[in-house]
Amino acid sequence: MKVAVFVILVLSALLEKSEAKKFTKCELLPILLDEGFPLEQIPDWYCLIQSESSFNSSAVGGPNSNGSFDWGLFQ
Repeated sequence: MKVAVFVILVLSALLEKSEAKKFTKCELLPILLDEGFPLEQIPDWYCLIQSESSFNSSAVGGPNSNGSFDWGLFQ
C-alpha cells in the first residue's frame, strides 16, 4: 500500500500542469505594475528579465558553482 501511495504522489508531481510562459514586453508590463513594480523601474526590470531568461518563465539556469539551479524570469 505504501508503494502505491508513493507511486501516485510521484506521478502527480510529474504530471502537474505547468503555468510557464514566454512573455512579450507588452504582456509583462501590466503584470509587473499589478505586482507593485514602480513604473520608473520597469526598464531596469525588463533588462534584467531579458538578460536572465529572455522573458521565458520556464527558464532554468545552472548548475551554479554550489550545484544549485536558477528558475524563472528573474533567475
